[in-house]
Parts: sequence; structure tokens; C-alpha cells
Amino acid sequence: MTDIKQGTITVTIDGKEIGCSPGELLIEVAKRAGIYIPYFCYHPRMDPVGACRMCLINLQPGPPKPQTACTTRVADGMVVQTQFANADVREAQQGVLEFLLINHPLDCPICDRGGECPLQDQTQDYGAAESRFVEAKRRFEKAVPISPLIKLDRERCILCYRCTRFCEELSGDTLIGVMERGSRAYIFPFEGEAFDSYFSGNTVQICPVGALTSTEYRFRARPWDVHNVGSTCNLCASGCSLHVGVRVQDGNVVRFSAATNEATNQEWLCDKGRYANAYISSPDRLTQPLVRRGDDLFAVTWNEAFEALATGLAPVMSGEAQAGVIVGGSVCDEDAYAAQKLAREALGTNNVDHRFEPGMSASELVLPSLTYDDVLGSDLVALVGCDVREELPILFLRLRIAATKRGLRTAIVHQREIALSEFADVFVQPLPGTEASLDEADLQVVSKALTDAERAVILLGPRMCTPETVSAWRAVAERTGARFGWLPRRAGEYGALAAGAHPELLPGWKPAPEKGLDTAGMLRAAADGGLHALWLVAADVTHDVADANLGRLALEKVPFLVVQDVQWSPLLEHADVVLPGATFVERDGTLTNWEGRRQGVKAAVDPPGAARADYAILAEVARRLGKPIGCRTAAAVKSELDAVLEEAKAAQAPNTESNPKTNTNTEVLGSGLRLLTYRLLYDDGSRIRDTAGLRELTPGAFVELNPADAELAGVADGQSVRVSSAHGSLTTNAQISKGIREGVAFVPWAQWGTTAQALISWDDLNPSVTVEPV
Repeated sequence: MTDIKQGTITVTIDGKEIGCSPGELLIEVAKRAGIYIPYFCYHPRMDPVGACRMCLINLQPGPPKPQTACTTRVADGMVVQTQFANADVREAQQGVLEFLLINHPLDCPICDRGGECPLQDQTQDYGAAESRFVEAKRRFEKAVPISPLIKLDRERCILCYRCTRFCEELSGDTLIGVMERGSRAYIFPFEGEAFDSYFSGNTVQICPVGALTSTEYRFRARPWDVHNVGSTCNLCASGCSLHVGVRVQDGNVVRFSAATNEATNQEWLCDKGRYANAYISSPDRLTQPLVRRGDDLFAVTWNEAFEALATGLAPVMSGEAQAGVIVGGSVCDEDAYAAQKLAREALGTNNVDHRFEPGMSASELVLPSLTYDDVLGSDLVALVGCDVREELPILFLRLRIAATKRGLRTAIVHQREIALSEFADVFVQPLPGTEASLDEADLQVVSKALTDAERAVILLGPRMCTPETVSAWRAVAERTGARFGWLPRRAGEYGALAAGAHPELLPGWKPAPEKGLDTAGMLRAAADGGLHALWLVAADVTHDVADANLGRLALEKVPFLVVQDVQWSPLLEHADVVLPGATFVERDGTLTNWEGRRQGVKAAVDPPGAARADYAILAEVARRLGKPIGCRTAAAVKSELDAVLEEAKAAQAPNTESNPKTNTNTEVLGSGLRLLTYRLLYDDGSRIRDTAGLRELTPGAFVELNPADAELAGVADGQSVRVSSAHGSLTTNAQISKGIREGVAFVPWAQWGTTAQALISWDDLNPSVTVEPV
């Protein structure tokens, strides 16, 4: 029997001739041909080590003893016999399993891996029927927490080294290794280290036994009790595919796990995407509509809520007053589309926006044009103003893998050293807010690197979407021949742009005939009495927007406030009507990632109580107001949006004309330091604050200073300091680092206890600040 379909050489495995390429691993060739060779240590995305000795084969020509298929490279004419065709191989594999089980506890009934354990499966298929080992097995302290998210049962470990290899080769977080030697060897964090990698959950998923287990999932369900539903993560713009694990008996979501998607996340998830699901079943979930009567909110039926909305919106519907709609960054494309239809067709306004800080403008619109393959297939990636490990962690992971496995080079334009700086050919540190106008020397260095590369890519970070910054770096791309793209931070950003949740854009990126108010304009109008109604769809204008004081003032002053969300928040203290939304695991929809790739979100469980999907709520409100917008089912709204985007794609969706003013000021405005702020992966976010392990790993508030600036200010590492700007002040601890540029103070956004919001305003995101000891 032959199967010669590809490659330039032929090998024979169990009598089957197979075409392959020189240098391929034998185990991969066999797998492609449908011939299964058992293994534990082998992983297709990591270098082979031949540690477990399970993938034994007989090789001719070759040594007389069985060899490991995971380390053997094919050669023309090679003849191979697997366990199916060779008794010696079967006996050797049986011996390997017997050795692995010498110290492995037979605790399958209580092991979280039981039921989806390769060791269990292979022992049944290839192991001996009875054990000859009667001596005492080795013992360790049970379930040692090596991080707030991971527990380790050392006696279960079979030393396949998958976990340590993942950390060394892929994530770069070399925090765990092999302790002791011989029969006493075990995996453990290095002395003084904790396993606090952003990607630690991947080691649990690839562990072939139950040595590494998740604190969040441990003992919550058995694999055969869990129904997995494919979906897409909504916590950043990476667009990772995942499985939502639902316990069949009670319908509760018990775990998220990575789904294989070669186009996006391969088979990895960051720990935020994997573990930030406690909010779904939080006691703070909104399950009933609420209406304010006097000073208090009361639970009501949907009919009563619609009546209250009709009454509160009456001045808007009659044309006597204006309304505004603000959409959050975690909603699906369909929700953003329905929200802008509600605003434009029912409320009669273009006052609709999704941006919580100065974001992508219609004057310098960057449409999705790059993919993971484009970026990872380039030979130089210029990251401008993006701490990609903190803001799009899976993109970081894949960039790091490309850098270590095939030498992908980077050019970094950032005020701080970031996780990819070790691979940077060029590292430029402009002052915050001056990325659009690098000094001549820095610009020449970056431009030369881009020009010298054959397939260069420029990626602007989430904060780099002002018209002047986009215009400046688009010009650099044109001069150097580099491809150009933008990396939004939030999962719903590109989808909201395409859906028209923007005061200057209709769906399909078409210019709106009349410009509406953006988020800042709506909040100012509400605060000044110029807006009668404000509708917040999963949008916290006190926690997420660039000007929290303005957000709070708007909530206090606006006559009629509608809050549509999934959890209780301080917004409800000002709300007149509260509408309970469904989380992304409780409804169908799509999310558009940074590539412009629209991927499905699937309902894995029903919403609690009377909660509904956001698009359905908006559609029913419009119908009750006598202004139906359609969009009443997931299929209907998706079909309508699909048609709009297909039409826009056919027309090539041209950018609107622009004439941006370029900021050429490279000096610090005022005295003191220039503030830099952005979100770290773990923060005081509403979607992760209910997950205890993530909260424990959140770094907390700090201000990072260069040693020279710290010395000038008389500040020591760890000292309590006051950071002040023209807009306010906060007290936090100092962290001294050589990795940050002189003249810059970095305060992370929204950490426990404080946030950089106190220091900024909507029009001044990088103010001059002073730092002084308390």
C-alpha cells in the first residue's frame, strides 16, 4: 500500500509507503499518515527531547534496539515498524509504562486529569494488566500551590518536561525546573521564584498527567460531566479561540480551555483569558430590570422597564432633547451595530461612540489589513507604543516564538523596556505623546531598519491612534515600503468601528452625513445640561474613560441615565433604569479581532433570570418606542451586518479624506516628568476582580522612575511618594528601574487602590507630573 502525496523522499511505516520531506520527524510523518505512535513528552510546537521513551519504533537500517520516533529524522528508503508490527517494540513500550507507574500514584478517581489523561489511556492500551511493583511509592506534600492559579502534585509527575520546555522555549518565563536527580527528581519553581507567568495555565493543559492542576477548576467537575462549547475570548483584541466548559448537571461554567486555531492563538491562552470567568456566576450579576422610584432601585418586569424607558425618553422622541449612547469594549459586533441603529433610527442622533479615550478617528482611519501570518512571516516588526505582552498577550507569545525559533527581529518605540526588547535591533524611547514626531536621529534609525528589511511591518499600539500619530507613521511606512496596521486593546474595538458605533462613521466605515458627539462630547454635554438621556451599554464611564471626574459629573447631572450591563457597579447609584445583559457565554454573536477576522461567540449556557443579549434588548426597546430597527434575533442582526460589511468590502471601504495637524513639539510641557499610563494585563477590571487568583497576582499601584529621576527627586525604591499633576494627585510606592526613559513617570491604569485617572484629563493624557516623598 502506498501513500506518496507530498515531499521528495519515501519511507515505509508498517508496510505503508509515505512521501515526506527530508528532515521531518518520524512521529509527525506517521501521524499524518494516520499511524498512531504513543508519546508523552513530544509536542509539535516544542523541540524534541526523547525524555519519556514511549514513542519507540524499530528502525531499518538502524541500531538493533528500538529508537524514539520523536527524535528520529526521516531519510529516503527508511523502513519503520511501530508497536502494531513489532513485538519487541510493544514489549519495550510496556516496560516504559511499567517504569513510569513505579512511583505514579493510582489515584485516578480523585485526579482532575482522570478521564482525559494520556497516561491513563496508554496504560490501558499498551500497559501490563498487573503491576509487579510492591514496594512503597515515593511521597510528597500534596497539592503544593506554586502560584495562586496552579497547584502541583509532584508524585504524579512523569518528567516529560513539557511544562519546563514551554516556559523556556515559548513563553520565556523560566520559573520552574527540575530539582534533585534520578528517582528523586521532580519539577518545582526555582528558589525565590513563584510560577507567576501570564501563560502558566498552558502548562496545565499540556501536562499529560495530573501533576499540574488549576486552582480555579480543581475538584469542580469530571471531564465526562463537562460539555465544551467553542467560542472566542472577549478580553482583548487577540481573538483567541477557546472552549467554554459547562458542567452538565447544573449548567455552570467551570472552566475555559484553549481551542486549537492555527490562524490566531494556535493552542494557547493567556491566564487572564483562561481564568477570568468568575464574574459569570458572581453574586453581583444583574438578573432583573431595575427602575428608580424615589431614591431606590426596584426590580420590575421587562414591560415595566420598557414603560419607564418610554417615559424617560419622551423628550428625546419628541425632538425636544438629545440623547447619547456609549458602547463598551467587550460587546459583540452585533451589539455595537444594534446600539448605533437605536441611536440613529430610534433616538434620532449620531451621538454614539465606543471610545473611552481619544481613539481611532474617521479622519485617519486604519482598516484591518494585516494578519498573524503577515506579521509573523515578516523579517522585522516595528512596535510603536505597544507593550504587547500586557495589551495583546497571545500576539506577544507568537512574536516571541517567532523571534526565538526563526530569528524574527523587532524595532521597539516605547518609553519602557518591554518583554520583546531583548530581541530588538532598534530601541527608541521618545517622550510620551511625541511618538508622532520622533527626533531626527531616532527617526533615521527606525527608518533605516525598516528600509533594510525585505518584509517589514509597523504596528501602532492602542494609544497610537490619534490623527497625527497615524498620519506620521503611515508616511514612514510609505517611505520605507513597510506594511502598516493598528493594534486595538479591546476585543470589540474594530467590530464597533465596522458596525458604525462612531459619531462620524456609519456601518461599513462610511462617513456619517452629520457628525455626532464623541464620548467626551457626550459626557460634557451631560454635565452641562445639554443632554437629556445617556445610555451606557457595558460602558463604565467612571472606571474606564480617560477623564473619570468628567464621567462622574455627567452621571450626577444627566436627567435620565440608562445602564445596560451584566454586573452591579457604582453606575447604578445614578441609574434611572437598569437593564440586565448577557455575558458572552450566554449568547451568540461575533467578535472582530485586530486582524479584522470575525469569529463566532456561542451560547454555552442560558442567561440568569431575565437577562438578555444586548442586541435583543436594544431591538425590543426600539420596537416599544415605535421605531423598530430589526435586529431581534442573533441570526437577523448578523445577517444584516454581514450584508453591510460585504458591500463595504466590495467598495474597498476607502478611508475618509484627512488633513491632520502634525504635532512637532518634542519638549516636555511644563516642569517635572512626563506621565505615561496604560493598562497592565492584570488590573482592577470588572471582568477579573471576582477571580481570586488573578486578583492576588495583580501587581497593585506604583510609579516607575528612572534612577536619575528618582535621585533628583530624593526618592528611594519602595518609598511612598505623591505624584501630582495639574489635574490631581495620588499616593503610591516608587519602583526604580533602568528600563524606563529619563524624564518619564509610569503609573499603570486602574490598579487596586488607585488609578492614573486622577492625574489626567481627556485633553491631557500625558501631563507634566512631579514626584515627591511622602
